[in-house]
This record gives sequence, C-alpha cells and structure tokens, in this order.
Amino acid sequence: MAKYPLVATFCLLSGFFPIRSEALLLAEGGKSHYAIVVSASASPSEDHAARELQHFLKEIAGVELPLMTDRDPRQQYEVLVGNSRRVEELNLSIDWKGLGDEGYVIRTEGDRLLLAGGKKRGTLYAVYAFLEDTLGCRWFTPDVSRIPKQGRIEFDSLNIRNIPRFEYRAVGWISASDPDWAARNKVNSAPLDEQRGGSLSIVGGVHNFHSVVPPNRYFEQHPEYYPLVNGKRVYQNAQLCLTNSDVIRIAAEEMKRRLRENPGAKLIGLGQEDWGGWCECEECKAIIDREESPSGLLIHFLNQVAARIEGEFPDTALITLAYQVTRKPPKNLKPHRNVIPWVCGIECCYSHPISNCELNRSFVKDLADWAALTDRVYIFDYTANFEHYVMPHPNLRVLQPNFQLFAKDHVRGVYASGNTGPGSELGELRGYLIAKLLWNPDADADAIRREFMEGYYGRAAEPLEKYLALMHDKVERESIHCSIVAGPRMPYLAPDMIEKAKALFDEAEALADNDAIRERVKVARLPIQHVELEWTKPSYRYESGSYKPELKPGAEELAKTFVEVADRHGVTQIFEMYGPKPPSWHLEQQELWKQEWPAIRLENDSLRVDLVPGWGGRVTSIFDKNKDWEFLLPGQPDGREYPLSGGIEEYSERGGRTPGWQQEYEFDIEAPGRKARMWAELPNGLKFERTVELSQTAAIMTLRSKLTNVSKDSRNACLRCNPKFQMGPTEQVTASFTTLGGQNRSIPLTVATGKSREALHLLGEDRPNGGWLAINSTLGLSLRHQFDTTEVQTCTLDWLPSRSRFFMELQSPEKTLAPGEAITLTQQIEVQSGEALDTPTDQGRSDSLNLHRKR
Repeated sequence: MAKYPLVATFCLLSGFFPIRSEALLLAEGGKSHYAIVVSASASPSEDHAARELQHFLKEIAGVELPLMTDRDPRQQYEVLVGNSRRVEELNLSIDWKGLGDEGYVIRTEGDRLLLAGGKKRGTLYAVYAFLEDTLGCRWFTPDVSRIPKQGRIEFDSLNIRNIPRFEYRAVGWISASDPDWAARNKVNSAPLDEQRGGSLSIVGGVHNFHSVVPPNRYFEQHPEYYPLVNGKRVYQNAQLCLTNSDVIRIAAEEMKRRLRENPGAKLIGLGQEDWGGWCECEECKAIIDREESPSGLLIHFLNQVAARIEGEFPDTALITLAYQVTRKPPKNLKPHRNVIPWVCGIECCYSHPISNCELNRSFVKDLADWAALTDRVYIFDYTANFEHYVMPHPNLRVLQPNFQLFAKDHVRGVYASGNTGPGSELGELRGYLIAKLLWNPDADADAIRREFMEGYYGRAAEPLEKYLALMHDKVERESIHCSIVAGPRMPYLAPDMIEKAKALFDEAEALADNDAIRERVKVARLPIQHVELEWTKPSYRYESGSYKPELKPGAEELAKTFVEVADRHGVTQIFEMYGPKPPSWHLEQQELWKQEWPAIRLENDSLRVDLVPGWGGRVTSIFDKNKDWEFLLPGQPDGREYPLSGGIEEYSERGGRTPGWQQEYEFDIEAPGRKARMWAELPNGLKFERTVELSQTAAIMTLRSKLTNVSKDSRNACLRCNPKFQMGPTEQVTASFTTLGGQNRSIPLTVATGKSREALHLLGEDRPNGGWLAINSTLGLSLRHQFDTTEVQTCTLDWLPSRSRFFMELQSPEKTLAPGEAITLTQQIEVQSGEALDTPTDQGRSDSLNLHRKR
C-alpha cells in the first residue's frame, strides 16, 4: 500500500505551556493503559466524540479503551475528551470562550492527552483532527475511508490550538448529506443532530419575500404592499414595497414567529425573489438613487426588520442575498450588526481565480466594497455547472485561490453550491476538497486532491489525474472562460479533447483494482459521454415541406450505455436550469431527434422565410437571397432545449421561458408562399395566434401575434417577442433609433472589458419611437425592426459577442384578461440593401403596416 502524506495542520499557538519532551505511547500490541474520560455533564457532541475516538482507535490498533467520566477515580493514563473537572484540575489556562463553538485544543500534559474545544462542535473536531492529522485517518466519502492499521500508536508532544477561518461552512455536494461524513470533515451546515454538534443552518430560505408577505393573503386588500412597476402595483414577478411601514412590521413579526419555532437558530433568511420587479414608488426610488443601487433599498428595509427583532433574538442574524442587481453594495448605508449580506458571484468566470480574471473585476470590487461596510459577509459560491451538472467543469484549481480571496475580505461564511446528487464530474472529490479548504484555505490543495484520488480510485487515479490536467491546462493556456452555465461545445470540449479524455478513461478502467473501483471510473466517465451525446445532435434541413434531421451514427447506443450506468448508480438529475432532467432524457432526445417536423416556407424575390409550427411556432430563418445571408441565429446544438431554440420565439407571460415558446402549434397556409397562420392553446388558459406574412415584392416580413383568454377565469398575460438576430461580429454592428422622447441614439454592440454580455432595458420615453435599425457597414448588412408603440411597454436590447447574436425583445404591458379578451403585438422586419441605410423613423418603407408613433 502506498504511504500517504499527512495534511499539514493549521495551528494558532496560544501562549507557552510545559510540553512533554518524550513520545506518548497510546497503544501497542492490541493493549493500552489509557482510558477515555469525559465530563459527567458532557454535551451530546462531547459524548459522541468520546465514542468516535473509542471506535476508531479500536479499528486502528485493535484495542478498545474504556469510557469513564470525571466522577470516576483518576487514572495515570487518560485521554481527556472535552472540558471537565479533570481538565480544570490541570490549571491549563485555556481560553474556552475564545474557542467559541468550534475551536479546539490538542495537548499532551504528562501522561495525558487533551482533546477539547467548544461544547457544540469543538471537542468533536478535536477528536477528528487528532485522528486525521496525527493518526492518518481519512473519510473520503460516506462509503470510502482510510483507517490505517497500526500495531503501535505513538506520537510526540502536541500543543495545538485551532479556530476555523469561516464560521459557516456549507458544502453543496453529494457526500455532505451524510451527517457522519459532514461532522468528520468539519462541515457545519449539513443535517447534523445534537450528537454531531447540531447544524448552523438558515431558517426559511432566502428567495422568500412572497412567503413572508404572501400576495394571496394581502394583495387584493393592500396592493400598496407590493411594488409600483411602470405605474402599476403588481405582485407577479415582482418584489415588495420595502419602504411600506406595514410590510416592515409584517416581515418582523413573521421573522419572530419563525424563530420561536426554531429555538437556538443563529441565521434566518429574508431576501429578494429570484426575479426583478423592484419598486419605483417615490420613497423606494429615492433610496435607490441615493445609494446608487437597489441594495440600498434592501439594506434599508432589513435594518429596520433587524432592529425590531433583536430585542427578543439578539444573537440571530438576518441573512440576505446580494444577488444580481443587489450585488453592488449601497454607497454609504451600513448593514445593521445583525444583517449579513450573502454575496453571490453567479455572473463570474470559474475557470480562472476570481481575483485574476478580467471578467470578475466588478465582483472583486463589490466584495471589497461590502467588506468596507460590514465585518460580516457571507459568500454564495458556485462550484458546479448548473446548466450541465454532468459535464466536465475545470474549476478545481480555482477553489483555493477563491477561498483565500474570501478570507481576506471579512467573509465569515461560505456556501459552496454544487450538485447534491451523484453523477457530476468527480463530485465526491469536489465535496472533500471544498470541505478541507473551508476549514483551512491555506491547506495543501494539491496534496488533498492526490490523496483523495489515490484513496478513492486506487491505481486508476493516475490516468484520471492526467484527465483533470488535460482539461485544466486547456482553459488556462487558452484563457477559456467558463461560467456556471457553460455549454458542451466549449473549446475545451472539442472532439479532439474528448478523444484524448476517452483514451485516459479506457486506461483507468483497465487499471482499476477491482470491480467496485471500475464502477467508480464508469461514473466518472459519464460527463465525457454526456458531451459526446451533445455533439451527436442532428442538424436540420428543409425538404419538401419538412425539417428533416441528419442523424449521427452510434448516438443511440451511447445513450443507452450512459443511462444504464447512471441508473445503476442512482443518478437522478443531469440538469438543473429550466427544470431538472433525469439521465433518461438522453434516450428521449434520441427519439425526438428522429422526428421530421412539418415546416412552412414563404418566399419572394428577396427573402426566404421558414416557420416550424412544432417548434413553438417559431420563425427559424430569414434568409436574404441577394446578400446570401441568414439574419436569424438558428437553434444552437449546445442548448439543452435544442432544436426548440433560436430564431424568433414568443412567450405569453412575464419572466423567463413562459408558455408559448415550446408548444406544438397547428397551422394553416393562407396564401401559398406568402402568408401562414399558426395557433395553440397554452396550459395557462391562453390561446396564442401568430400570422406571418411576406411582402409580395419587398424584403419585408410582417408578424402579427395575439393572446386571447379562452378560459372561464381571468388570466394574466404579457406578450413577449424575442428575435435572435445575427449580422456578423457584434462589434461591427450598431443599433440606432430615435426615442419617444426625441433623442437620437446610436449604440455600438461592443462590451466593456471584463464583461461577456450587455443589455439595455428601455422604458417610457427611452423606448424607440416605433422602430430601430441594426447596421453592419463592414459586411453591408442592414435590418430594420418596426412595431406599434401603443402595444409595447418595454424594449430590451441585448447582445452576446461570443455567439455573434443580438436582439431587441418587445414586451407588451402586463394585463389581466377577462374571458374572451385579447392583447396583440404587430411587427415588421425589413432587410435593407445596405447601400441606403434609412433612419429608423423614416415612414417611406412602411407602406404595408400602419405603425403608431409619438408625433
């Protein structure tokens, strides 16, 4: 068996004490003179610590030390577990208060060994630290550990004092759901009972404004409790009115009620919903403007709630997400002493250390600015690829530098969000490494990783280590940025890389020590197979009224292998975003991709337009025959919903991908080659109708959309149209328009350094006055997009250079429709010659549609 190096212990020595000069012999030849002593009034975790020590010493040396209390007669040879009368008699001057709940000391005093700390978890951690750092025990996963067999347990004098750098350590990976693994690896937010020290958990979640002030209870009688958005009080996809005194009172009372139901809780969540909709009333807007961020409004609200509950719960903190628009801290407003901002880096690149990547500059600044306002910050860290749980994600090398950055900036707690189920790329390694680094960010991360790989994969570890190096070296060498929603067609997952990875996994399977390890290697291979399957997605071509797939050989057999291994090992989820998907999704997709889809082609001398009713009624192609150019971005094979993506898609509600974008539509060709109608009844009680008409002579497509409430009850509706355009590199494209307020705007579609995407949300007088123009002068491309301003409340110009795509999403006002009532949206898309680039408000080319504009 290979000799395993011990991980260096992170020690803070406290004062000078007499240290035993000779070694302490704890056991030899299956015998020991020692007894384990605990206080007669030991806490549940101290008692458990003594029993854990007894159990593992028996596994290591084959001897079971007797358990005693401090009321039993003194023995010459004792292991003192936890504080007790016996420890007090030694007069060791230990600062027990300074150790808190989790700090510990490990000391040898004469013939005695002291393993003690805070009564909640400190003594337990002292025992596990001694077993790990002195005796070499490791608990890699709940099922795989290393307990060295030793005929003789002897060690030199010890004098260690250790306090964790982070007070809150949460590991969102599979092993952490096991309470024994979590306790042994010093993770304190897992489901831990009193024996294992209890859990430092958060009561009530965090995206919870609406559970605290429920709209179904209050909105009808008190719409003022909810935000004013575009001049109207709304609750759907919206926050709360955070300056309303009743909202503050209700929230404080609800916090106290929840805390009374959870006695002893140290953290309770209160925070924004996972969408926009911030209040625009005069009071709320004034605070946002003064503090230059919506976080100012959030902290203003939380400070008042915290002040109302601290009398009854002085030691409990409100924790809230500093997330997306609230990640930027207030300019001056400091959080109450019992308010913790939980800073989220959801936008960050995670293939490079946060502090070294240009895409993360704004996060680093925001974190430093929060640290300047408060000395108690938490981090919501993203350590998985949430778009594709089962996909290679080369972020292992950034974990340590990221945690070290956090440790410098007043960060007191870290939640390493990941995948709590099996199947992620080396999820067991990630959980183990993260647990060790959360306890000590300066530990030897490479040694911890190597030790785990050898302990978990045996001889197969070497090729798997080469696989990890292959992926990580690629993203470092070529500066490839990986977000938490990276797709399977990232450059580090190109076919040549996958072939190299497959060869390494073949080698690992061949080297596996036994069938159990071989199965672990097969599970570790799932991410590579997932990428292979993503690369086998078919392309589609129009042929005789159908979109037909071009299938890849071998895909179905690979999908069957993937599902068999995944099912055998309990993998239940390979995606999170847009709804969880099981491994069988890959087999379902194989069946989907075999289908041919009815398609409609409209055509004149200038344009060719394709519609696929079965793909959410979308327009999939606007092809300019003269320029030989496709103006719509087709569905991207690395998207999970492929082929239901790309082109022009429409939705029936505010928010994300709401009903309408993926349903199968019925259709009718009203004028062959020029006009078609599509319709579908949606699961939300609305009927979507869409008419697409191509001009007989001009390069103009007209799109008329209608949402009708066909149910018997009132329904909320918001008609949204999202066309994904492509006109070459976005940095060559300029969008121009005249606003309703009369301002001429010209916007180059470039992005600032450190950003990967830009978006402008245009409301009120800032909206285009009925149209906008996109021009790529380099390629001689021009596209005009016009609409009826009376039907459009919000315009969103969004561009993503990595995909060379941009769009202007049009959104109608949100409206509650009575049965039979409808809302409409009418648009024109015109491909211009590129030689005469008209102004966006010129009426001369809009003879086929009466567009309303402000005069």
